[in-house]
Amino acid sequence: MMKNRNDKSNSEKQICNKVYKEIFENCTCMHIRKTARAVTQYYDATLTPAGITSTQLTLLVQICLSQSAAQKDICDALGMSPSSLTRSLKPLFEQDLIENETGINKKTKSLILTDRGHLTLKLATPLWQQAQDDLLARVGEEEWQDLIDKLAVVSQVPTVIFD
Repeated sequence: MMKNRNDKSNSEKQICNKVYKEIFENCTCMHIRKTARAVTQYYDATLTPAGITSTQLTLLVQICLSQSAAQKDICDALGMSPSSLTRSLKPLFEQDLIENETGINKKTKSLILTDRGHLTLKLATPLWQQAQDDLLARVGEEEWQDLIDKLAVVSQVPTVIFD
C-alpha cells in the first residue's frame, strides 16, 4: 500500500508545526512588516484630506529638503529601489505636485516641488503632526526615541551583512 504524499507522520507534523510557529511568532521581518502596514494605514487615513499617502508625503518632504534632487539621491536617502521610486513618483507627476528641472549640463534632471506640491505639503503637515503626536502619546516619548534608535540599527543590518 502506497503512502499518500500528504500523509505525514505525527512526529513530522509536530516538527513542522513547531518550526512554523517559531517563524510566525519570532520572525523579525514579519513583525516589522506587520507594524509598518498598520502604521502606514494610520498615517494614510490621517493624510486623506490632503489627498496624498504617507509614502507621497515622505517623497515630497525629501524633494523639498533637497531643493533639487536627482532620483538616485532620493533612492539613497529613502532606501528605495529605482523602480519603486519611479512607481511612487508617477502619481505625484500626475497630480502636478512635482516636476523635473533640467540641470546646467542639460543632461541631469532633478525633481522639484511645484506650487501645488508646496501647497499640498503645507496642508499635509498639520495632519502628519496630529498622527505623529497621537502615536507618540500612545507609545511615550522615551520609548518612541528608543524605537527610532533600534529601527536605525535594524535598517543597517542588511548593509553590514552584504558589504
